[in-house]
Amino acid sequence: MAMTTAKAAKPLSLTEIAKRISVHLHRFERDPEINTVHIQSGVRRFFCAGAYRGGRYVRVIYISYQGGSSLTREQAEHYLAWLDAGGIGRHHTALKEIRDRAGTSTTA
Repeated sequence: MAMTTAKAAKPLSLTEIAKRISVHLHRFERDPEINTVHIQSGVRRFFCAGAYRGGRYVRVIYISYQGGSSLTREQAEHYLAWLDAGGIGRHHTALKEIRDRAGTSTTA
């Protein structure tokens, strides 16, 4: 009789986390219902959006010419989980919602 042992799931690399976040951001950019034009600035919410590994951080860019934000592994994992659960938006929104629900001090 074969014994099955549960292997602990290997944590995602920062590169893989960034790739998965990028998939969500590219989907947001393509969706006209999500990627609306800001009334005052005339700029879309997402333009050449993506994410990549930058050293020990995941860099997220929502509008390419405005620069990006560096997320720690913990922040990037929280953001990815939020996106995977159906969240739509930027990491600031995700981390605030997570913080509000948990009452923790995850910083953006």
